[in-house]
Amino acid sequence: MGALADWHFDGGPAFCDACGDCAECPYRENEPRSAAGQKVWSIVESCAGQLRVGMNGVIGLDYPAWIAFAGLTPMDAATADLLSACLPEIEGAVLKGLRKESDE
Repeated sequence: MGALADWHFDGGPAFCDACGDCAECPYRENEPRSAAGQKVWSIVESCAGQLRVGMNGVIGLDYPAWIAFAGLTPMDAATADLLSACLPEIEGAVLKGLRKESDE
């Protein structure tokens, strides 16, 4: 999930717009294989704009918003565990992508 988040939040969609469908697509290579992983990635895509912002910009994910959104979606314990385990890694990928974007 971390590799997919790194690619997605570090400009992956723009790269894919230029190439279309390629055999070594990082989205395809890192896509979630389990139902729980697919559900978690769906939540990531839906909540990507839910961020905590301080005086100097984005400081992290808005965890209460993410948890509230996830609570609206029925999920089993394995999916909930995967989401809670992945959130810190996803937060890092989001922040890294935003830092890179602001440096350019």
